[in-house]
Amino acid sequence: MSITYHKKTILQVVPSLVNVGVERSTIDIANYLVQSGYKSLVASSGGVLLEQLNNTGSTHYLVNTASKNPFVIWYNHTILSDIIKQQKVDIIHVRSRAPAFSSYLAARKTKIKFITTFHGFYNFSTLIKKMYNSILVKGDIVIVVSNFVKDHIIKHYNVPEEKIRVIHRGIDLEYFNPDNISPKKLEQCKAMYNIPKDTCVILLPAKMTKRKGHEIVIEALNAIKDCDFYCIMTGDILSNRNFTNEIKKKIMHYKLQSKIQIFGSTAHLPELYALADIVLCPSIEPEAFSR
Repeated sequence: MSITYHKKTILQVVPSLVNVGVERSTIDIANYLVQSGYKSLVASSGGVLLEQLNNTGSTHYLVNTASKNPFVIWYNHTILSDIIKQQKVDIIHVRSRAPAFSSYLAARKTKIKFITTFHGFYNFSTLIKKMYNSILVKGDIVIVVSNFVKDHIIKHYNVPEEKIRVIHRGIDLEYFNPDNISPKKLEQCKAMYNIPKDTCVILLPAKMTKRKGHEIVIEALNAIKDCDFYCIMTGDILSNRNFTNEIKKKIMHYKLQSKIQIFGSTAHLPELYALADIVLCPSIEPEAFSR
């Protein structure tokens, strides 16, 4: 059955479609937009959630939005401008710093609304870093995920309070409901992740970055290495390859290769949550509003 679009056309722009918070929110919003009669477009460099996005009825454009190369960013703004013109986009919504520059240029070029979401507490130890972060406060409307982030951008980026909207992030409970997962899918997931039988399964679903606490987890598990457990670390391992390699070396140093396994971003988080006996969230720095 064809869908009749009677409302605005929204273009969301994210670096990729790996299964982390920002991208998961993009899928959820895309699904809501289509169900509500809006035309939903997403530009990204692709990833494991692409099939889920397509299933929402949204249209995906493959663009190298993850690149921080200034020449690629400039080129991307022309691609986004063409999409905006061809699809008669009303609003462009960007959720990450790297693609925000090209999205901002495209929005100004085509004179459409530019909306941003400030998802987290970004490091701004240097002036250059702060300038890089500040692209996300240039939105006509700036969405923040908590009152903490709202206060943060008012204090450090001088954002007028009247253009900030606090929208707490939620989750699709049905998507993660274990009752909706078939035994067959669970068995397939066990095989895919090499999960041993009758073992305590520990899950750490987080992007590979220092603040998420992977190192502390390895130290803790090394202290109980004689216990029966199997730890799955899953998340974006490509954005910070150096740190990922450090974690792999640490696991090898403690000879925990058989007990701790690293996997990339996955579309099987509901199954992994259902299989896990323990789920870890060991962040070592304050988080804005993690899902």
